Amino acid sequence: MSPLLITPEAAPIVSRTVRLATLTDLPFVNAQQKAWSGNVGFLPSQTFERYIERGQIIIAEENGWPAGYISFCGSSKGLVRVLQVAVHHDLLREHVGTDMMRIIQQHAESNGASITRLTCRDGLPANDFWPTLGFVQTAVYARRTTRRRLLREWTKQLEAVVPQRTIEVPTL
Repeated sequence: MSPLLITPEAAPIVSRTVRLATLTDLPFVNAQQKAWSGNVGFLPSQTFERYIERGQIIIAEENGWPAGYISFCGSSKGLVRVLQVAVHHDLLREHVGTDMMRIIQQHAESNGASITRLTCRDGLPANDFWPTLGFVQTAVYARRTTRRRLLREWTKQLEAVVPQRTIEVPTL
């Protein structure tokens, strides 16, 4: 797990960057997945390694420390699917997720995608977050692999404008 971060109340934000993950980020990604185990599905470390090698995980950094990650994949049908989103507990509601999603959407648009899609388990606070970014709920369903828990599917047409914030944009 990463060292304790200075809480936003204790010190102002000095800088935030979003970049592609490297294999040195794997311990952070695994720790965040474990910290959010009730909210995100489990993926083995080897899967994260493959995603990192393919450029399918981004990392947000706050003052030089990892603050969150998003794993994602694209398809030939103009769709980018967000697989997992995790933000360090100390930085919730500090726009880390918003900044990472803006980068994912910019990447998707620059690669010809027109839709971003994700699923979120029913009953999680994150279901209140997605509409603030312009996502629309497009389905509710259960899969056998989720122990019949309901999943909410969220979709966004990428023509919508995401509120602009000043952050460094990585080359993906």
